[in-house]
Formats: sequence, C-alpha cells, structure tokens
Amino acid sequence: MLENILIAIVSAGFGSIVTWIVKYELDKKHEKSSSEFEHKIRRYKSAMIFMNILLKPTNLLFIKYSHPDIKTKEDIKETLKAEYYEMLLYAPDNVIENVRKFIQSPSNQQLINTIMSMRRDLWGKVTKVEETNLTI
Repeated sequence: MLENILIAIVSAGFGSIVTWIVKYELDKKHEKSSSEFEHKIRRYKSAMIFMNILLKPTNLLFIKYSHPDIKTKEDIKETLKAEYYEMLLYAPDNVIENVRKFIQSPSNQQLINTIMSMRRDLWGKVTKVEETNLTI
C-alpha cells in the first residue's frame, strides 16, 4: 500500500516536470516563430515601399524624413538590394526569386507577382486577393 502511494507521488511529480518541460519548449518555439513572423512583415513592408518608389521615383518624397540618405533612383535600387540580401536568410524561394526579378527588371506586373508571393508566405497558400485588386 505504501509502495502504491509512493509510486503515485513520484509519477505525479515526474509527470509535472515532463509537462513543464514540454510547455516551456512549446512556448519558446511559439515566441520564436512569432518574432520571425513580425520580422518578415516589417521587412516585406519595407521592400514593398522601395519597390513602389523604384517604379514611381516621385514617391521618394514620402520617405525623405525616415531615409534622408536616399536621394536617387540608384540609392533606392541599392537599398532594395540590401533588403533582398537580408531576405535570403528567411524568405521562401518564390519570394526571393520574385524580388530578384523585380530588381533586374522593375515592372508593375513583377511588383504584383512579388506581393502575391509575400502574401502567400505570410498568410498561407490561400489568398482571395486577385491580381487586379493590387493595382491602383
């Protein structure tokens, strides 16, 4: 009888420790993926702004206070390249490929292709937004 009580107490203690370890690991994994997701959103937004300005250099005035060092179309392209090189660490292949194509040959269609690949990366394979909704 004493053995059964002792086994129950040890089992409960061991089970609590295992539960705590598993919960800790899952929480750590969730925190890491959450911060990675937020980082992707910030970087993708930044890249989209620079892609838009590369297509329409007159929009440069919208970032003159946040990026006073960027003055020319070439500066914009070099900044976008820096974003691209950072994306090599975290973005999926199709986003990297679309950004590369945009840098090599900027066009509204390539901007749309890039945005669609970014949306798929962030929100999953399914997106109800159509290409026609991405142009203004």
